[in-house]
Amino acid sequence: MDTDHITNYKRILLNNFSDIDGQTILDYGCGTGDFIGIMLSKSLPKKIIAIDSSQEMMNSVSVRFKSYIEDGIVVPVIAHDPSSV
Repeated sequence: MDTDHITNYKRILLNNFSDIDGQTILDYGCGTGDFIGIMLSKSLPKKIIAIDSSQEMMNSVSVRFKSYIEDGIVVPVIAHDPSSV
């Protein structure tokens, strides 16, 4: 799958969600944050907890969403073991 196809799929998936304004969202396996960006472009959740096991991915999320992290909307968490979250 190419990146545009995956991004379109994520947009379609998000359109099937109910309204996420003011909700707390868990994005487990967030990668570089593509889904986070789509969610933030659609509405403003209360909080997005972005979890990934890769420090490299968390670094990308930290750069891409710096202002949202500073505002407490995006919370990056690195976790190798899902039971530790």
